[in-house]
Amino acid sequence: MIHKIDEIIFCAKDISSQKIIELMSNLVQTNVDFKIAPPESLFLVGSNSIDSAGDLYVIDINSIAKPQNRRNKRILDIAVSIIALICSPVLVFVMEQKVGFIKNCFAVLFGVKSWVGYSTPKTTNAESVYKPLPVIKKGVLSPSYLHNNMGNNNKLNLLYSKDYKLWQDIKIIAHGIKKLGQS
Repeated sequence: MIHKIDEIIFCAKDISSQKIIELMSNLVQTNVDFKIAPPESLFLVGSNSIDSAGDLYVIDINSIAKPQNRRNKRILDIAVSIIALICSPVLVFVMEQKVGFIKNCFAVLFGVKSWVGYSTPKTTNAESVYKPLPVIKKGVLSPSYLHNNMGNNNKLNLLYSKDYKLWQDIKIIAHGIKKLGQS
């Protein structure tokens, strides 16, 4: 064996459960550890023994918890707040809640809020198995603004926190610009 593989990670999004079980059964005598990556989650599931529950491995792809992502998010918040305040004589005519817009500009500028935060969760027992999301400031807008306020907010929050992109915040702010005055 050239590479001495000691662990195989199956992606449940790309391979059916039946195929994963079949492959694991065929490879069980190789002393290879198996893990399964559930689709759209922050963890890997697997056990090295039938006698133990196994470990939970948290995936940190491009998490919002990474220091550079937190820094970039904060820089964007400050930049948008300053630009919004400078342009407020014009922007105030576009806003649905004019006073709230000015208040939010200062709240975001001073770090009380962020322009983009999590959607309000709609918790059900089936979804309570998700690992708690990294803590971020309350947002004026949320990822649901890119999805017409429809869908599963817990799933949107998970995807937002797991694979954070600065341009996504910019798109959310641009899409929800009239709502920047909401509380």
